[in-house]
Amino acid sequence: RHYTKISSVLTRQLVQGVFGSCVINHIPGIDTSGGLIGNINLPGQQLRIGQYYSQRNGFSLSLANHQYSQSHKLAFELESSLFSSQLAASVMKVISPGVSSEVKLSLKKDAPGEQFNPTKPCLESSVEFTVSENTKLAFGYVCDPSELSFSLGIESDGFNFRLPLTIATTHTLTGAIGVGLAALASIFFGARSIRKYKKEKKTKQLLIQRKFKLKELSQIQGSVRDELIAAETKARSIARTELMRNGLLIMRAFYGSKRQILKLGRTDFESNLKALDSLDLKNLETEVLDVTIQLQLLVKNSTLYVPKIVPKTNLPGWYYPILSDDDSAVLLIKYRFHGMTKYLLLNDRDEIAIPQLH
Repeated sequence: RHYTKISSVLTRQLVQGVFGSCVINHIPGIDTSGGLIGNINLPGQQLRIGQYYSQRNGFSLSLANHQYSQSHKLAFELESSLFSSQLAASVMKVISPGVSSEVKLSLKKDAPGEQFNPTKPCLESSVEFTVSENTKLAFGYVCDPSELSFSLGIESDGFNFRLPLTIATTHTLTGAIGVGLAALASIFFGARSIRKYKKEKKTKQLLIQRKFKLKELSQIQGSVRDELIAAETKARSIARTELMRNGLLIMRAFYGSKRQILKLGRTDFESNLKALDSLDLKNLETEVLDVTIQLQLLVKNSTLYVPKIVPKTNLPGWYYPILSDDDSAVLLIKYRFHGMTKYLLLNDRDEIAIPQLH
């Protein structure tokens, strides 16, 4: 009962939401089988119908209905061939990013004339790990009336390799439960160890990336500081002119980490600005850039306009100060126009338009 199964799957999109798959399985010296499966993807569920041919069992038809969300999938399947039929239900749950488990309970009958026997169910459980974008590892356990078995599988770029290991061909219910619990426990602790390893590896990679970013930002900060020293006199001259004509004066402006700039509340902008003034902006770990001078330099005839097609980092004296990939940049501006003080909060890709037309 020990054998190696090699599978190949080719999937193509036929029309929007409808996919067709060609499946070929080969067990050397035992069986070669294949089939055509059609999937129709609907909001929140998937319908599947297929025709399958096996060297041993002849033709079979299968119907399936899968209802799923981002973290759960509930499936009902009915498969019938010339020699056997199967009625199955399964539940899939995402344990954590890259790790999912599935439990499947099915009833089988060996001949069309027989009835489904609820006292002899088949229980299958598995855990799947996403190792990389195109590679997955799977550990499985099967307990049916005829055998107990484990399996180890790997799927990479359409190639599927599976190695089942039969433990026993005869067993008692108590023994099956015990082996199943042991298998689930080993899978649980294995998954926990892999998650811990992946988390530690990701943390090390992020630390290395952060170190390189800090070094790069340090060089950029030095060159920007020199630019601002040369431009500060011009910015002060523009500010004096705007103040005399009661025009547009940039009082304070910060660009950078959304978490830092808005950590005191999205609407209480004055409190946020006071908190930002207390930060050491020379420290690159702060991830916030003071752009008051840079914006005042862009004021012309009491207006300031930067279209959204122009990245903020292309503006004179700007750079992207955020170190982490899970944060985004925002721009908070405090300005005075015609004697009135106002605040403006913009996302990184928004246009800058002061005064606002609405």
